[in-house]
Amino acid sequence: LIARVRTTKSGTVPSFNYRFTLKWAAAVLFVCLAIYGVLRSRHEDKTDLITQASPEQFILPDGSNVWLNKKSKLSFNNENFVSNRTVEFSGEAFFDIAYDPAHPFNIETDNAVTQVLGTSFNLRSYGGEDSIEIIVVEGKVSFQADNAGKVIVSQHRKVVYSLSNQDAVESDAGDLNAIAWKTKKLTFADSPLSKVLTDLKRYKGVQILVENKSLLDCHFSGSFENQTLEEILATLTFSLDINYKKTDQVYSLTGDGCDSK
Repeated sequence: LIARVRTTKSGTVPSFNYRFTLKWAAAVLFVCLAIYGVLRSRHEDKTDLITQASPEQFILPDGSNVWLNKKSKLSFNNENFVSNRTVEFSGEAFFDIAYDPAHPFNIETDNAVTQVLGTSFNLRSYGGEDSIEIIVVEGKVSFQADNAGKVIVSQHRKVVYSLSNQDAVESDAGDLNAIAWKTKKLTFADSPLSKVLTDLKRYKGVQILVENKSLLDCHFSGSFENQTLEEILATLTFSLDINYKKTDQVYSLTGDGCDSK
């Protein structure tokens, strides 16, 4: 174009083909808009639900409820989701799936597929962890990992799949302390302190050290609901006659142990 508009020796400007230029520009604009439309359509057809520092509840297009724990992600295609209920998932979540026997609900993780018709359960599958865990609260869940057979998990049961060993172990779910991140409840019935601390560390995401290992054999009965970590530790120290201190983000428990009493 620069060459086209230079003046000639006689000082005149050659004619400019506006019609050709307009057609060319229109064609380029059309292609650009088409590409933008495809990219925009692809982006809008997919929904990513992501949590960072705290859990959050979401309602899916089919009416299912999902509570995502922190640092979790759930993705699905918006188009025809009700008739093709498939999601991709990583992290931890509690699912309350709307019942639809004609359209099973599929949850795809990196190493397994979980399928349900209408039930409520907790699924934990964080990248970097060596296991996938499912705890069924109501209904039944079909779980199938790569290179493993299908497992049907019933109400009040759980399955833990080891990625390294490639095997699934099913057992009673017991208490629901593993989903305290959603319920905000911890319940213990004559439980050893080792279990209490395991559940507490998972719930609050903290590090708790025990200097005297005999403390782990102490037993505790009680329940907590919507209480802070410091409030829970205060109850434990009073009930078991132990002490705790906090250094940076690490909690340490000290005491003589229950056998010495």
